[in-house]
Amino acid sequence: MIIGENFFLTEFEKTGTTFLREYFKQYKNVKLTIHHDFIRKENINLLEKNYRVTTIRNPFSWYVSLWKWSCHMKKKSPLYSNLTSRRIKFGRLKTKLITINYLYAQLFKNIYLWEKLFEDPNSKNNFNKWIKKFLDDESKLEIGSDYSFTASNKLGYMTFQFLIRNSLKNNLDILYDSKNLGLEPIKKLFNNQFTNYILKTENLIHDLKVFLNKIGLEILNFHKLQNYQPVDKSSEYLEYYNDENKELIMKKEQIIFKKFYSEINI
Repeated sequence: MIIGENFFLTEFEKTGTTFLREYFKQYKNVKLTIHHDFIRKENINLLEKNYRVTTIRNPFSWYVSLWKWSCHMKKKSPLYSNLTSRRIKFGRLKTKLITINYLYAQLFKNIYLWEKLFEDPNSKNNFNKWIKKFLDDESKLEIGSDYSFTASNKLGYMTFQFLIRNSLKNNLDILYDSKNLGLEPIKKLFNNQFTNYILKTENLIHDLKVFLNKIGLEILNFHKLQNYQPVDKSSEYLEYYNDENKELIMKKEQIIFKKFYSEINI
């Protein structure tokens, strides 16, 4: 997390937060905590700050970026590690309502198949097989993260990841309640998130400069951070999708599209 005098910034993965961390290291009065840190009881007072900032990215780009990164990082990627391991931990069994279906999925999932889908980061064929299987309701239990235990099949993985970083932990219980199968509880949680300012990956440099002016921070050197600056690959990454999976992403991440990318209509 990035914490300044009158702001904090949560770090939603694959949205340019590595660049943001490198940039804010230039300020003596800005603190960096663990990357992708959460709001907890110990730091709840951060919610008193004027600007509670997060980042967002076009879902089409986000999934391709996440998959490519996982292809390269393998076991260092939490996503890859979850999909290619049998996630049966006693801590998780005690804190979640685990069903026989979940245990069965973990014990008998085809780890070899998941590994094959991460072999080549340039294979559009592998990507389309992966995204279809990954977001399929029957494969959800194979993921082995908290997302596996969410109740609604209308909740996309990206929306889930966005919400867990920008909502209070107690408010997230609604996602695991078997009574909440529709979109309304997800919309409610989305509307109650604690962040109030957004930086978009596609316009990150521009959005950051606007934000710095707003909070009264001097704009410092960008040139030496060129290697970290995110490049907008929206058009290139959209080409990875077949038509079926374009519709799948639009359906699963419809709340993000409606709130942040309403101009996109595939």
